[in-house]
Amino acid sequence: MNAAEWISAIAGVISAIGIVFLWIQTNHLRREIEQDHERSRREKAVDLILTWTERLERQTSSARKLVEILPDTAIVDLVAERPIRVQKDRLGLLLSCLGDTAKRAAIDDKSGMILLDEQAVSTIRWQAMTYLNTLEAVLTSWHHNVADRDMIAEQFGYLVDQTKGYNALERFRATCGGPLVFPGITMFAEELKKRQNKVLEGKPSLGKG
Repeated sequence: MNAAEWISAIAGVISAIGIVFLWIQTNHLRREIEQDHERSRREKAVDLILTWTERLERQTSSARKLVEILPDTAIVDLVAERPIRVQKDRLGLLLSCLGDTAKRAAIDDKSGMILLDEQAVSTIRWQAMTYLNTLEAVLTSWHHNVADRDMIAEQFGYLVDQTKGYNALERFRATCGGPLVFPGITMFAEELKKRQNKVLEGKPSLGKG
């Protein structure tokens, strides 16, 4: 092999090494970008969980529990802000939602029901909407993969539990206008129904592999 051939061969080896080195660097950079995105999604999920915890109030949580057990006809009247009747054994929830307003509610002795006027109904409706709007903000990030989906599903899965009758106010949402009103909640509820009773494993550490 003459000098020219040696030079050509060496140049080929150097070129091949350069290509391999570039591939390694590119692959490393790609993993770093992916890990950075994954870290950001996890951090976003934690931030959303903290925000939800800070904003969730007793009144709105009680309103959610009350609305979920109302009959369909009462939910229609609730959305329309018309007077509704609630069973007397729900007085505890009403007191939590309305405070002194619930104490002034009329009780129909014949039917054993508590009659709520427009003002009381409007307050409960507002609390339910506040609850759903706050939840929609969280689940929009889940729906569009801005926050880690598994972490959100793990922490918010209790909101869709058929064994306890929890459905993220499904009937109320449907009466308000259906899936288009709260699309994030709707998609999350459908996904959670598929995952019911499935225990999610913890997330793997970042920076490996």
